[in-house]
Amino acid sequence: MFRLSSVLKINICSCYPKRGNPNVREDLHRLINARSNPTATSVAVIMCSSTRSDMVANHKVPNQVLPIPPVDKICIDEEVVESVNKIKCDDVFDVLFQMQNDCTENEIVEETINDNKEMENDQEEMKIKVEVIENEQIEMEIDQEEMNIKADFVENEQIEMDVEFEKNNRFCLNDFKVEEFIIVNYDDKDYPGKIIKLNTLLQEIFVQCMQPVKTTNLYM
Repeated sequence: MFRLSSVLKINICSCYPKRGNPNVREDLHRLINARSNPTATSVAVIMCSSTRSDMVANHKVPNQVLPIPPVDKICIDEEVVESVNKIKCDDVFDVLFQMQNDCTENEIVEETINDNKEMENDQEEMKIKVEVIENEQIEMEIDQEEMNIKADFVENEQIEMDVEFEKNNRFCLNDFKVEEFIIVNYDDKDYPGKIIKLNTLLQEIFVQCMQPVKTTNLYM
């Protein structure tokens, strides 16, 4: 950029975007005077730019320079000037600097809007995931409730069966008489015996049972 200014014998207004290393920007964002023509009044405007889209703003590195053609009119401090070459170099620099800042602000606003949209999308996805988890939790609670109901139903059925069994196997003392012969099942074995006493208060029957003879099938 400095050699080009001397070769062309014109001043170069170098516009470096507000991106990347700030130290590099301090060196390249400036007005370069032609050493070969110190009295030069013509100004060429060159802007550093980049075609890469894989870098964030803090790590931008220009890979090209763009010449900016002269404009017919430009407004400085609310005063319209017919030609850029008629303004002072400092004014050109200030105008371009302001234009670059405006572009930078627009880019920052656009990036902020995009970031906000991404955050809103992420929040929406998080809400959807939370709703899915809550629905799964509700389904699990419903399944658990159904299992508890089934368990209670089975338990009630078992209680009813036990009650029915007890009812069907309950004996009445009025059906028995003293000196009557009955069969007593004890320890999964049947023993013939004779009723010797009935206790109506405790609902008990006293039976004198016969024991089998080991060598025969007879009872004594």
